[in-house]
Amino acid sequence: MRKPIYVLGSGPAYGAAYIFSICNIEEMLQISSPTTNSCEYFHGPFETLDKTTSVFQLVSVGRTRPADERSVRFLKEYGGDNVYILDAKESV
Repeated sequence: MRKPIYVLGSGPAYGAAYIFSICNIEEMLQISSPTTNSCEYFHGPFETLDKTTSVFQLVSVGRTRPADERSVRFLKEYGGDNVYILDAKESV
């Protein structure tokens, strides 16, 4: 069985994170993909992270950006090579 790919996002990026998770990962790749709001990440889901966990983080612009940045710092420190970050500020 394949390990899940976790998708995180908040604010304006949460909808995109959810759609990416259910349409692209779950439907097209047929891999389980829970979507978590970055603001809620530290209320439990962060415990799933280890060096082999696959995580895709969408970093938003706006008032929820600090929550995204907090989870990015955590992912960079405790995640492995399967952590991917898409920052809205760098995509413009």
